[in-house]
Amino acid sequence: MFSKKVGVLVLVLVLFSLNTFAANLTPAYEWLNSQKPTDIYSSAWAALALSEVNGGNSLIQYLENQKDPADCWPKGSCKPKETALVALALSKSGKNIDKPLDWLKSHQDITLTGEWLLQIKTDSNGQCDITYTTTQAATKKINVDKGFITSDKCTTPSTFFNLGSCLEQNLLLTKAALEFDLKCTFSGEISSVYRDAGIYFLNDDVITGNQAKIKINNGNFGSYEDTLITNWILEELNPDVNSLIYLRKNFRENDVKSNAFLYIITQKQNYINELSNLQKTDKSFGNVFDTAIAALALDDSQHQAQIDQLREWLDLQQDNKDFSWNKNILDTSVVLYSAYPNDGIDLGESSLTPQTTTTLETSCDEDNICDINSGEDYLSCPLDCFCGDSVCDSSESPSSCPSDCESISTEEETKEELEEEPEEEPEEETKEERSFGFLWFLLIAIILGVIGFLAYKKLPALKSKSQPKERPTFVLPKLVESKKTEFKGPIDLLKPIVKVKSIKSKVEEDLEKSLREARKLLEK
Repeated sequence: MFSKKVGVLVLVLVLFSLNTFAANLTPAYEWLNSQKPTDIYSSAWAALALSEVNGGNSLIQYLENQKDPADCWPKGSCKPKETALVALALSKSGKNIDKPLDWLKSHQDITLTGEWLLQIKTDSNGQCDITYTTTQAATKKINVDKGFITSDKCTTPSTFFNLGSCLEQNLLLTKAALEFDLKCTFSGEISSVYRDAGIYFLNDDVITGNQAKIKINNGNFGSYEDTLITNWILEELNPDVNSLIYLRKNFRENDVKSNAFLYIITQKQNYINELSNLQKTDKSFGNVFDTAIAALALDDSQHQAQIDQLREWLDLQQDNKDFSWNKNILDTSVVLYSAYPNDGIDLGESSLTPQTTTTLETSCDEDNICDINSGEDYLSCPLDCFCGDSVCDSSESPSSCPSDCESISTEEETKEELEEEPEEEPEEETKEERSFGFLWFLLIAIILGVIGFLAYKKLPALKSKSQPKERPTFVLPKLVESKKTEFKGPIDLLKPIVKVKSIKSKVEEDLEKSLREARKLLEK
């Protein structure tokens, strides 16, 4: 019984030690910081994650050198999602992002085909001036009679006034975002709604008074997911544009990213409730990317249990050799930025100066030759320098581009490693390894200590119980009796009983013979 209890205790302690395993974050950041950029989107995520730990300078250089002359990304084929993410990463590094934000505002698609309606709840009569700007400022008058609204273009009274057609024809088909400034001669409750196929979406909060500003956001940024991510970033950067009506109209109820990003943008409880219900039995939210995004939204004390659970799942997904997630930049970046705190981690890079970037931009002559003597490398001149060009430039290494750098002599490799890898890094890794070894040693010591303590506590009882159990085993009365009664058995087997009897009768005969002879002597 005692041994069973000890076994259960050891099992519990081992399982506990496994459940408390945490992701190894410092080498994960170091792995990410050493990776060669491959595309704008993943590089922007990596720069965003590394900006939190004072790293990612090479990625910022790469992103700035990939900027299109129109202040968007990537060069030659600008896209809203990539441009927004780069803008967020640059803002974290202290860069000015006004021009990228202006590009985003001016590059929205207009795909909503419903009606934008004005409502004014009032018991009064009067007029309102509505001012807005398309190519130039314009002011229109509307008449209000106890909530029924008319204008020069729409003479039939209605409690729903169409802003897209009753002020001027197709007004909202030409602008993705338009602001209306209302000033009325009476007070009321002013609001706007979007109506599409009989479904109404409240556009903004109801404003009580005689003045109101109504912002119509009629645009989107390409696909639903691109629009979702771009709006999350725009919310982070606090601009005055969004695509909330488009996102709500096309909302994906069982989609992790939809609920996570819309909760971050709107802080509406229904989104976070739905997101909580999407956690799977294995504690994940489907894949590494979605699980990390869920962590970004659930990051509050109310959902700490779910955060702990999804981190346990992410712990198990981390590669135990290079410490990445799925061996790719995107997943590793999103996990590090969204799912784990980075307290105390500092990669020690200083921020780039504007002069450094200017030098890098002017060093590329785009002649399809990687000229390392003039300072060209993959980061500053990706059109001339790339992995596979048979030139090992300063941004490449044997690990990131073996085809270009494996031919370097042993001496040069050693020198490069000494220059690129500070002496402290191996010491840090050794300390981490020692810390893990110490934890395992401590765990084993605790287990042995518990076992020893329990054994000590049980020892008197074991001694008192051991003697009665041993006595019948070795000195059983029955065994002694059986041994005495059956002692002749083995002898009988060695010497037949007949022979024993014959020896006994001869003695008797001799005795009788002696007695007979004695009698004869007496008779004489």
